[in-house]
Amino acid sequence: MSIRIEIYKRPEFRRPVLLAGFPGMGMVAKQTVDYLIRKLNAEFFGEIIEEYPSVNTITYNEGVFTSFPKGNYKLYFWREGDNELILLSGDQQPILAEKQHEMAEKIVDFSREISVRRIYTTAAMAVLRYVERPRVYAVVSHPQLLDEIKRFGIEAMPGEGTIRGLNGLLIGYSRSKDVESACLLGETYLVDSMDALAALAVTRKVCQMLNLDVDLSEMEEIARKISEETQRALREAKAREERRLGYIS
Repeated sequence: MSIRIEIYKRPEFRRPVLLAGFPGMGMVAKQTVDYLIRKLNAEFFGEIIEEYPSVNTITYNEGVFTSFPKGNYKLYFWREGDNELILLSGDQQPILAEKQHEMAEKIVDFSREISVRRIYTTAAMAVLRYVERPRVYAVVSHPQLLDEIKRFGIEAMPGEGTIRGLNGLLIGYSRSKDVESACLLGETYLVDSMDALAALAVTRKVCQMLNLDVDLSEMEEIARKISEETQRALREAKAREERRLGYIS
């Protein structure tokens, strides 16, 4: 296999939860996981290694080739009392679908080996307009998880749909290998840029569900500033439109 998990310092796992986040819409997943890694001061213990790069690019410096860049997929561990958490952060996703499937299956197999009791991923759900208080939805591997998750004010994703990439594939492979898992999706209208509001909404739910005492003030401040800027831009756009319509009439 061209993807392997390399462990440099193996923690004494009991029954940890694994929380994974890879770049996607609004960068919601990566914001959530990276923030928790930093605030919990989680310890780096391993990474996912790609034998061959999964992106079709090279890097250069001053006109000279330097490398074939590979993705960084790093594993961190945190424990406090009986609460233990593995955090997996990736800075990209493989381009080819088969590589994403291979990586997702490898992560779930590793989770089974170390007795992970549940896998959580985070992602975003696109909405058509700005939402001041994004809702959080869930897609789960096993139906019985929905009642538990709903107790935290998370809604089941309605209707039928798809979740692209590793944040969704991990749910599918968890189901096929009988590991409980859930993907939490925050509403975002910023499909192609960073959405701090959606990330904050998802991070709050993660902290509630996993009983994490994490200071969210830094994320809240960023979200507040972005919210104020967005609302100001929307008011200005509305005023311009009203002036335009008034001129036409």
